[in-house]
Amino acid sequence: MKTILVIEDDLPLARGLVDNLRFEGLLASSAASGEEGLARLREQPADLLLLDLMLPAMSGFDVLRALPSLPAPPRVIVVSARDAEADVVRALDLGAHDYVKKPFGLSELLARVRAQLRGLLGETQADEIVFADVRVSLKRFRLWKRKKESLLSHLEVEMLRLFAAHPDEPLKRSEIIRQAWGEDAYPSERTVDNFVLKLRKKIEDDPARPRHLVTEFGHGYRFCPAG
Repeated sequence: MKTILVIEDDLPLARGLVDNLRFEGLLASSAASGEEGLARLREQPADLLLLDLMLPAMSGFDVLRALPSLPAPPRVIVVSARDAEADVVRALDLGAHDYVKKPFGLSELLARVRAQLRGLLGETQADEIVFADVRVSLKRFRLWKRKKESLLSHLEVEMLRLFAAHPDEPLKRSEIIRQAWGEDAYPSERTVDNFVLKLRKKIEDDPARPRHLVTEFGHGYRFCPAG
């Protein structure tokens, strides 16, 4: 049974979400602050996190930054009253998989929850990706290039997983969005470019002249393990 944690300081809303998620047959619980939520995730990992941004003390953005340090970070749907495009882009860039604006329709939110959980069922079970002088631990969200270690966000892991499944094959930006973000998420193609730039800084000897994540002009990107 899939587990979901709701981090929401509006207690009636949190209780309502938990009740409806349990009605869907999911194991759901809530935390009223970012600190409490992270502590729970360290003790008991969850499959999916529903995260408010406007939390007391530790904001939802801070929670997103902290998630990659967890042993098993969950997928994240941000559920927030902040509706500015800049907030949506910032949350997605920090690793959120989806963004739902308050007030929301319960049926829509539950559909997005189901979509994210379907994505979990489709993940490969391989623990590591190894190429050239790079090793990636998909479960630990870590990357090593020679002796240098880097933390990876949820979406960086999803993109590396996708690229590794299609070596030397050009992938369109739209396909990367569909596979890494999910069919119900709508980031811009520029967001894909930004994530590729981040990955290049971690895996390439010279990010300005990439050998592994190569641009396919007018198309998208190609992952070349041999370089």
